[in-house]
Amino acid sequence: MCFLKNKLLSTLGFAFCLSCFGHAAIAQDLTAFSFEQAKQRMGQVSPLLKASQSKLRAGEDDMASLKHLNYPSVSLSATAFEYQKTINVDLKDVRNNVVDTATDYLGNLPASFPPSYQDIVSQVTGQISAALPGLSSLIPDNYKFQTREDIFRPSVNVVMPLYTGGAIPAIRDMADARYKTAQAETLKAENLVQVSLVQAYFGVSLASQMLDAATDGRDAFDRYYHDAAAMERQGLIPHVRVLQVQVGRDAAERLRYRAELDLKSARQTLARLLQNEGEVKTTTPLFVNYNQLAPVNGFEATALYDNGDIKSAEATKDFASAAVKLAKAQKKPQAYAFGTYNFNRDNAVVIDPDWVVGVGVRYSLYSGYNRDSGISAARERENAAQFAADEARRNVGITVNQLYNQVEKARKSFQLMDIDIKAAKENVRVQEIAFKSGEGTVADLMTARTALTAAMTERAAAAYEYDLSLASLLAISNRGDEFSKYLNQNDAIKAP
Repeated sequence: MCFLKNKLLSTLGFAFCLSCFGHAAIAQDLTAFSFEQAKQRMGQVSPLLKASQSKLRAGEDDMASLKHLNYPSVSLSATAFEYQKTINVDLKDVRNNVVDTATDYLGNLPASFPPSYQDIVSQVTGQISAALPGLSSLIPDNYKFQTREDIFRPSVNVVMPLYTGGAIPAIRDMADARYKTAQAETLKAENLVQVSLVQAYFGVSLASQMLDAATDGRDAFDRYYHDAAAMERQGLIPHVRVLQVQVGRDAAERLRYRAELDLKSARQTLARLLQNEGEVKTTTPLFVNYNQLAPVNGFEATALYDNGDIKSAEATKDFASAAVKLAKAQKKPQAYAFGTYNFNRDNAVVIDPDWVVGVGVRYSLYSGYNRDSGISAARERENAAQFAADEARRNVGITVNQLYNQVEKARKSFQLMDIDIKAAKENVRVQEIAFKSGEGTVADLMTARTALTAAMTERAAAAYEYDLSLASLLAISNRGDEFSKYLNQNDAIKAP
């Protein structure tokens, strides 16, 4: 979570941290945005939000695609092929067996008739026996049969899982975990975009106030220079004092020029973030709530329940648990039902069935994959994911407390700076009177003016730190939408 961790000002109050601002091409037109307008625009154009939303929709589609995994799988298939079949039959043994059998039969046949007919039957059977060798010679040694056909085979095939050992529920759980991960990533993207917008938007406001403070300092030194030159002409002060004031004026002008470039850079950065063609200016000033936030326990409880990092870690743990179930399923048998129906029975091979239905069981006895080691690896990943989820909760709790304290520190600093600014203004007034009367020194006047400018810039920096820390605290607690509520509360003090 991005939040300010270092002091934003040097002892002079002019150097400040704007590392989040890049340099872009110079634009001429300024488009005014309130914070609510910028927030709405950001929601429309942010590539990060669009990417996270696409991932979320992809997760939904993944879950829908696996909804009917236990339903039958029905497929239509059609094959067209040409085949040739050749059959060779050896007839030698058949022929010999026929002759031997016929000879034996004819030889025994006369005995089955009355004696008066046996001679006649014997004559007939003898003639037949004598003709058998000639008749058997008509039977070839072998017979060759060959056929060639074109076949078209359309069919419908059905396979339905009956038992998968828990593989299907595990696959669905993995898809559900991926969807939860996408939800968490979307949540984190929304909060990150919110913090980035606050950082860039109020960074423009901070840079604008820095420029105002530097301009006031430069204008004041211009007046001091003209006053010193007039006093020199009257002989009230030596020329060396005029030169001292001139050096201070030139330094103030250099600081004002740097502040002007920083403001331009900040505006260009915000314009790029909002995908606006020209530079932008902000209309919502920095603010600080006068009253302290609600107790930190409420923010911490919300964060631990609804933080994107924690949700992402928990989704990863759920995915690892599903992977353990899937690994265990590989050690269990699988049962399925199947069926096939041939739509073209008239044009089919003899061995093709008209239809087939049945059930099957498959169990892998051995494979090159060590299933026990696979289960062990999956369990270790589950343990690692659980430890990562615990670490995420711990880190979120720590960060919530750090951000809460930083918000409170910035709020107190902002309020205390009012007293310092009043004192610095009074000191400047006194030193200006003393300088004009010839009693005060140039060094005292320059020190007083620098202290006033530093107090003004430090007050603005405290407001910026408050706003950015508040946005980060709300984001990590998944309450980013409440930032506008704090901005519009009755106790919100605008800066300046």
